[in-house]
Amino acid sequence: MLRPPSRERPSYTIRLANSDRRVLEAAAVEHREYLAEFIRRTALQAARRELIGPQDEAVEPAPPLAIIQARMGSKRLPGKMIKMLGDHPLIWHAWHAASEAFGARNVVFAIPASSENDVLANVVDDMDTDGHQTNLFRWDGAESDVLGRVYMCAHTYRWHPLSVIVRITPDDPFKDPREMWEVVYGGTRRPVETSCEAFTLDALSVAHNTIDDLDQREHITHALFPTDPPLAPAGTWTVDTPDDLKRARKVLKMTSEGA
Repeated sequence: MLRPPSRERPSYTIRLANSDRRVLEAAAVEHREYLAEFIRRTALQAARRELIGPQDEAVEPAPPLAIIQARMGSKRLPGKMIKMLGDHPLIWHAWHAASEAFGARNVVFAIPASSENDVLANVVDDMDTDGHQTNLFRWDGAESDVLGRVYMCAHTYRWHPLSVIVRITPDDPFKDPREMWEVVYGGTRRPVETSCEAFTLDALSVAHNTIDDLDQREHITHALFPTDPPLAPAGTWTVDTPDDLKRARKVLKMTSEGA
């Protein structure tokens, strides 16, 4: 007499060596993590479509935010940010290089809100920016707390912890936009004098919330990196003194005449 096949699944006993079992368990954990990440991303995409609509599918991550930290105070060359170098103030040259690298809309000046720095803010507002609007952040905290200033500025313009923040020192007027691009998109470190420093918003937040040393909060490289940046090549790169400014003007003139 023929009988229909049983609907019960046959049971099998598989004996695994301990090493094989560990491999399977690790694979299972990895698979669960993958599924959790997939579900999270799917939920985020669904939420975005619900809030913004299908056009959000084409939205790209926010581009790097370039922060030019500047102030009027300078012991060896007071007011150097507004000293003229060629046809523009010194601070303009940092803005121009950053705009070439990341786009003018993604460049912001972080300047203390003290009355001493109002003249610098006015110079920034009046700069020749080829019709681009300048982004200006005024910091009302301690002027020497550069880490706090950059932190608050970054969080004003970006929210995602993996957003790339670019720190630009404006007393180096001969920065190379190509090197700045390589730092951000190539993951390399270059001399600060010729390029910039880059880090995530999350790394900046960790440094801000954990670093108490006043020197590291003012000179923030070691608050964010365990090592020094590469040394700049020989030449005139940074304007710290009246003699530096004279040399920079000479270099700029020679460069302009040779162009």
